[in-house]
Amino acid sequence: FKRQQANLKVRRRELRFKIISQYFNVVRTKEITRSKKIQLRKSSFIYRLAKEKLSLKKIRSQQFYQAKAEFLKAHNEYQESLYNVTAAEQDLATSLGDELTTTYSPRELLKFKTLTTLKDTSYRFAVEKSPLFLDAKVKLKNANRSFEKALKDNMPLPKFDLKLGAFRHNFSKNGAEDVIQTSTNNRNVEVVASINMKWKIFGSGGLFNTNRDRTAYLDKKIAEIEYRESRRNVRVSVSSLHRKIRFLEKQYEASSALLKNMKITFDKTLDNYIGGKTSFANIKLTLELLMDSYEEYENSKYLHLITKLELANLIGMDDFPGESFEGLVIK
Repeated sequence: FKRQQANLKVRRRELRFKIISQYFNVVRTKEITRSKKIQLRKSSFIYRLAKEKLSLKKIRSQQFYQAKAEFLKAHNEYQESLYNVTAAEQDLATSLGDELTTTYSPRELLKFKTLTTLKDTSYRFAVEKSPLFLDAKVKLKNANRSFEKALKDNMPLPKFDLKLGAFRHNFSKNGAEDVIQTSTNNRNVEVVASINMKWKIFGSGGLFNTNRDRTAYLDKKIAEIEYRESRRNVRVSVSSLHRKIRFLEKQYEASSALLKNMKITFDKTLDNYIGGKTSFANIKLTLELLMDSYEEYENSKYLHLITKLELANLIGMDDFPGESFEGLVIK
């Protein structure tokens, strides 16, 4: 019963984490849409430039149609990103109880923050607060008690009955009389001792209830195994999530550096393309790499947050020490 009450707090925490995740997913999809809009604008410029060069016969028609294809591709990707934003907003609206047509305009960006909690610290918290581990612990306690009860129920236990008598008010020709009797004309206190044995000879209980006792014993052993496995699974999961978080932190650093580099590279490549110093293939490749770096940068931040939320939920914490998930914003 106490564990079920505690699970209410677990469900509240899961809802909170879900809303945080969905909110920053809206932020992520809108940032990706913004990058797709940049791609569309740059592709449109390249397409119009190619159209002008074609009229001056400075390029072949093949390059013009390639530029047009890139523009149409960028337009299609932009529309797809708008659909992703709508889906993310609907998920958030469902969790918040808003209308599914609600649109959100976040004025904050997700702030990347490395995890400072050590793996051993996470495991120590998990042993104390992990819902998975605590559920297995409660199940083991209940199984032990059920087994003990099954053994006691099968024992020939003595039974004592104590009859003190009952109050009786009599009316007769001699007047009224108040007496305490156990039976008629008997005012003695009676103590009766007996031994009751209730064994099920036929049926599901088996001979002398051996099947019932055996079932309780096996339930107890299964609960013990699940308890040990839950402890091991928590340790493995904590270790795995910490490794994943460290990987995502390195990925974020790489994607951040790549995005800065690609912005500079694209600007220089575009200048060279305008001046006729580089080919369309180069500007096309550079633009694709720039858009990929935008998307990878946003995804790495978001996946890092999601993994930290998963770790916090596993070890039963609302926030990591010195960190608040709601505070991971750049205004």
